[in-house]
Amino acid sequence: MQWSVAQRVARRFVAGETMDEAIAVAKQLKQQNILSTLDYLGESVSSEANTREVVSAYQKLIERSAAEQLQASVSVKPTHLPQP
Repeated sequence: MQWSVAQRVARRFVAGETMDEAIAVAKQLKQQNILSTLDYLGESVSSEANTREVVSAYQKLIERSAAEQLQASVSVKPTHLPQP
């Protein structure tokens, strides 16, 4: 995120801009017995290659979540699916 105002507003809801940042926040939440949802942003895919990137990102999120034994789910958006 490039805008400081947007960063301040989003920081409450967006744990980070990288997977490592999001996993770190999910770990902190787990210590407080708070469940988390992990998302991969970047909606509106336009090709099969974009969809493959999204699927790969979600697979990594799920694998990391399992490896870290997080109490986290993932949220997949319909906009991540290519339009016919």
